[in-house]
Amino acid sequence: MKGRHWSIIAILVLLNYLVFSQLIMLVVESNKPAPTPTRTPKPTFTPTSTPSPIPPPPTPTPLPTPTATRVVPPTDTPTPEGGPTSAPPPEASATPAPAETRTGRTTHVVQPGETLSQIAQRYGVSVEAIVQANGLADPSLIYPGQTLIIPAPGEAVPTATPRPPTATPQPAPPTAAPPTATEVPPTATPGPTAPPAGQYQYRLGRTVTCTPNCGTTGVKGFVYDVNANYVPGLIVRVWTDGWCCGEDETSVYEPYEIMLSPGPKGGHWYVAVYSHDGSTQLSDIVEVYTDQEPCEPSSGGCQWPVVDFVARW
Repeated sequence: MKGRHWSIIAILVLLNYLVFSQLIMLVVESNKPAPTPTRTPKPTFTPTSTPSPIPPPPTPTPLPTPTATRVVPPTDTPTPEGGPTSAPPPEASATPAPAETRTGRTTHVVQPGETLSQIAQRYGVSVEAIVQANGLADPSLIYPGQTLIIPAPGEAVPTATPRPPTATPQPAPPTAAPPTATEVPPTATPGPTAPPAGQYQYRLGRTVTCTPNCGTTGVKGFVYDVNANYVPGLIVRVWTDGWCCGEDETSVYEPYEIMLSPGPKGGHWYVAVYSHDGSTQLSDIVEVYTDQEPCEPSSGGCQWPVVDFVARW
């Protein structure tokens, strides 16, 4: 029992030593200063290569601006004998269109401000060829809306053959004897008697031209003063033997137009200018003729005669 007692004592001493040692270590550890944390720097990113800058797009080289060269062909402006010598309208400032390529005849409708030399240059023909093809007495007096025949380039155009006389008024027919008691006077309305030429304010301004038209028949044109300006407010009247009348008022904006038939119609017509109320005759009487056929475009038929009047000097 005695030996067992000492064993227990030794174990207890050893346990006390171990416990005391642990206490000392705890005290020592608690008295140590707390360690200061050290901040670890982040890694620095180093690019492996420097990208090359993208070059700017090349600057386009501007194309040279073409310089328009105006070519003005010589203008043949014959003056009709005894007619007005008014100056032609000024040339348009725009550069004329290049000549059109074609092989045959064609027609052209005159635009406002357009001159005969510009039309000739556009179609590649001479002014004289257009004058001869249309029988123009004064090339400076073309008007907007007028239809001109344009000959083919290089075509030999003879002087236009005039229709039956258009400007010479017919003398008054002899006065019939008074009817007897058994005679019945005619009921048809006779046309106005043509007075001697030269006593009126207006006369025929140029050779009568004509355009074909299968849809209608009529007469159109302008009335000009001595300065080649349009005269408004007058009456242009058309009639024929046994029928009277068709008429229209003149304007500074458009030609007078008097329709005579809803289709192509042949006939012999008289045209004259009257005062605004239609009571006073102001011009010589002009005779024109229309065709029943042909009437197709460029056929040479005549359904719309163009009759222009000009003031006397």
